[in-house]
Amino acid sequence: MYDLDEDKYFYWDYITKKIGDEIIGVLNLRDHAEYLQPTPPRNFICTNASHVGQHPHFTWSAPSDPSGVTFSYNIYRSLGAGYSKINGAPITNTSYTDTEIEIVKNGSNPAVYYAAAMGSQSPESEPSNKASIQTNIAEKRILPGGSVSEKSEDNKQRHSLQLSNYPNPFNPMTKITY
Repeated sequence: MYDLDEDKYFYWDYITKKIGDEIIGVLNLRDHAEYLQPTPPRNFICTNASHVGQHPHFTWSAPSDPSGVTFSYNIYRSLGAGYSKINGAPITNTSYTDTEIEIVKNGSNPAVYYAAAMGSQSPESEPSNKASIQTNIAEKRILPGGSVSEKSEDNKQRHSLQLSNYPNPFNPMTKITY
């Protein structure tokens, strides 16, 4: 909520309290910017996208609003089917290197990234602009029955590995192939 008279934003929440036999509603107004959802991080880029053999390094600028807030960030990556957060703890500076991925010249699979910001008490921002690099890493999925399937962006199966229960304790004979 924005108050034109005071030229500031307010975050509010509504709760009910029981006082004696009466239930009353309480509207809490908070003018601290830490409660406001930040705007997305700006200028999210991969600074070394053309450096074959390196891990992608990303930089960005802090959100423009709300001002006076210390932000932390999450980085999300997609290898073809949805985005997953790739950093463990929130990042407190405006750069990140993805050590799980290596940049290749003519990769068959793009890795697409974005950043999201948050204050200490706020919800996460909308995504920043997206940045992509070329890689040969395919999306890995665990399928029912324990098999691992790797598929590329075009959903063509690239690799498959069947994981079985060898030796089988319920079968007196087990054939192990190699």
